[in-house]
Amino acid sequence: MESQQGSDEQDKQWVKKDKNLVVYGPTGIYYGRAKVDGSLVYDCFNTKERAVADRRLLKFMERIRKARNKSNKGKRALARATYSTLFELFKKEIEADTSIKPNSRMAKINSIIRIETSWPDLLTMKPAKLRKHDVERWVRRLSTEGTQFTLPGTDTKRTGNSESSVKKSLQILVKIHDFAIEEGLASENVVREISKERRIFKGVKASEPYIPSAEELSMIEEKISENRGGTDRSFTLRFLTYSGARIDEARNIFWSQVDFANRTLFIPGTKTATSDRSLPMNIQLLKLLEERYKSLLSKATASELKGIKILPVKDLNKQLKVACEDLGIPKQTKTGQRDTITNHSLRHYFATSCLDKGVPIPTVSNWLGHSDGGAILLKIYNHYLEDKGRAAADALDLGA
Repeated sequence: MESQQGSDEQDKQWVKKDKNLVVYGPTGIYYGRAKVDGSLVYDCFNTKERAVADRRLLKFMERIRKARNKSNKGKRALARATYSTLFELFKKEIEADTSIKPNSRMAKINSIIRIETSWPDLLTMKPAKLRKHDVERWVRRLSTEGTQFTLPGTDTKRTGNSESSVKKSLQILVKIHDFAIEEGLASENVVREISKERRIFKGVKASEPYIPSAEELSMIEEKISENRGGTDRSFTLRFLTYSGARIDEARNIFWSQVDFANRTLFIPGTKTATSDRSLPMNIQLLKLLEERYKSLLSKATASELKGIKILPVKDLNKQLKVACEDLGIPKQTKTGQRDTITNHSLRHYFATSCLDKGVPIPTVSNWLGHSDGGAILLKIYNHYLEDKGRAAADALDLGA
């Protein structure tokens, strides 16, 4: 069966013989014709005999009835749809979209899970019933209570979500509500209206990453190096600390991407299309890689090493968790909360160390794989930079 949108001139070439039976004038061939979802569907019967066409028309109409029933069931089911149904449809759409990078796909799925976990009553609500005050209350609840979600490899529960997490969740909910409007399940996007109001984020905490000290990292490295495989874990920790690479980037760096002669390391970016970068290696990173490379040459040739990935350990979160618990790092806050040191904390350490040494913000931004010249950097480390600025101002002597 084929769906066709014919012109008036083409329509004149069809000769109606019965309710759903037509003949195509130029050829005299019989066709079945019926409407499904507002579109005309044609099926060629490959015959000029009326008796044969009548028999084939019966089978054609049976297929049409099935198609109409299936369409109507889908429409009736969608008409009764709650947000739970829409969330599942949206998840499937995200998973099927091959243009979305794995990390972005996971971030979108996590945003949906964050909504489901923090707003269970929404799951049974129909889109038309959603009101602005419902969204406002949820935003405040998400920012203060959070989802009690714990990072893989840790058992630390957050009491609230950052402004960034809240905004990402809102963006996903906006898109889901757009879909609801397209399907006639709601008349206006109240979520979009709320997302544009700055006042809704008043009191929502900005994300302030925990930045371990050099002393803490030294203690942690010693701890994770104690058991079997300790050398590999130590190397992985140092590599992440000295390069500032994201863990997903570090996992995909090969020895062929290390240029010892020019002291550069090519980092294949995973965040955006422009996050690929050539990092000038600092002394510590260069020495770390040179020593590791020499030790590996006893097991493989230089040619073979080119096809081997640098990182011997794919994830340190579990080891970092155990080490931090044993060492009491970081200290608990007055509210009983304990910040979590993860793979990404090592990237924070690299960034703040560069800033401490006076490396220009745009340069640090490029080294981290950002493409905005430092805007993201300033946002992430705003609190840290303010503290440093205060200390610098206190020590400033203008000699007047």
